[in-house]
Amino acid sequence: RQMCIRDSVEADLKFQELLRSHSAADAVAKLTPKERYLIYQWHSSLMIRFDNVAFQYQQGLIPDAYYETTNRGLRRFMPIWRALGIEVPDTSRQLFETIVDESN
Repeated sequence: RQMCIRDSVEADLKFQELLRSHSAADAVAKLTPKERYLIYQWHSSLMIRFDNVAFQYQQGLIPDAYYETTNRGLRRFMPIWRALGIEVPDTSRQLFETIVDESN
């Protein structure tokens, strides 16, 4: 059976529920390979969004207040991205380095 949007939504709902009572690593471990793939794809797209915001901030296109809000989201997602094996892109490495270190 091909994957569809419903599969992604169901995987995300399950993952969000697991995160309520488990660490990110434990929640990822409880996903099926298909669910893990779908969650990985979704969170990879989130990382691209954060990367784009960082680039725009470097170019002076994003106000400081918006960027700070984005950083709070980044801090929240870092444990999940680590558990999924998603790394911060090199283009954002310098800006995210402090945030990544803080979330360890």
